[in-house]
Amino acid sequence: MTAEYGYGGRSPGTTIQFRQYFTDGHGDVTALADEDGYFCKFYAYDAFGNLISGSVTGSNRFLYASEYYDTEPGTYYLRARYYEPRTGVFLTEDPARDGLNWYSYCAANPVNYVDPTGEFIISVTALCMIGGALLFGTIGGLIGNQYANQKGATGWEKAGSIVLGALVGGVFGAALGAAIAPAIVSVTGVTEIAITASGISTIAVESGTTAIVEKVPDLVVNKSPQSWQEAEQIVRDAYSAKKTFFEILDPDLGNRIVDAFNFNAKTIHEVKYGAKVGADFIKKQIAKDIWLRNNNPNVEKIVWHFFQSVETGLIGPNHSLTELLENAGIKIIIHNID
Repeated sequence: MTAEYGYGGRSPGTTIQFRQYFTDGHGDVTALADEDGYFCKFYAYDAFGNLISGSVTGSNRFLYASEYYDTEPGTYYLRARYYEPRTGVFLTEDPARDGLNWYSYCAANPVNYVDPTGEFIISVTALCMIGGALLFGTIGGLIGNQYANQKGATGWEKAGSIVLGALVGGVFGAALGAAIAPAIVSVTGVTEIAITASGISTIAVESGTTAIVEKVPDLVVNKSPQSWQEAEQIVRDAYSAKKTFFEILDPDLGNRIVDAFNFNAKTIHEVKYGAKVGADFIKKQIAKDIWLRNNNPNVEKIVWHFFQSVETGLIGPNHSLTELLENAGIKIIIHNID
């Protein structure tokens, strides 16, 4: 998809290419695809948003939690203020001034939460625990008061009964709140409540479109195969696997020779070099792999590896092939992306 700009400092007719964004469950941008459907960029982050794979090159600046990254100061723009992933805190205090730490990002728990506004948030779990503690603490205090009255207790003895009842009720309520919180999140989709200067709102983490890619640099680090044969050998060495012949008892499919098979792990590894589409030959390979997983007790997992072609610079499956592999339950691993 393209767009033409004729104002704002660009010459008339200037063409800008837009790429499709793929995100994970946290909302992090993990991959970009070009207009032909080929993956052209991949990213990976640590818990606080620091890039651990990929680089900020080209025009894309939307990265961790799908937020805008300013390369010069190394901060993310979160509307109310700027977040610095290197230190894991905001650069300025919370304008709502709620909580104990006005600089903390996502209550120091960015794995489970996002903070799109840069203002105070509280998780649904914490809210359920607080609400449960207050409700059952009150009930427990009332029960303790009634018990003291029945015994004719007065003064400190009565106060102790009320406090004990409130404590027991509060602990029970907090535990109950923590137990029911996941169900509330599942039903409502709300993971936290944002308390801002302008009011209270709910926040839900949207999963978007998930790219089923995985980076495994430890297995093939700094390996740039010059051919498909070299790519296959890299995978065999990395996974202690061998090229293997499989008999398939389906005349419509024919037998299968896999690029690499690890008998102990019961895993087939298929290797692809450069960009690939859902051609008939590849569709038949997928069908054979599915048959083997369903009918051969020695095969439990199937992984397809994609390496970048040094000739074309392209890598990975296009959208149609990605969908075919995903529907077949085949894992995709993309190697050697800068």
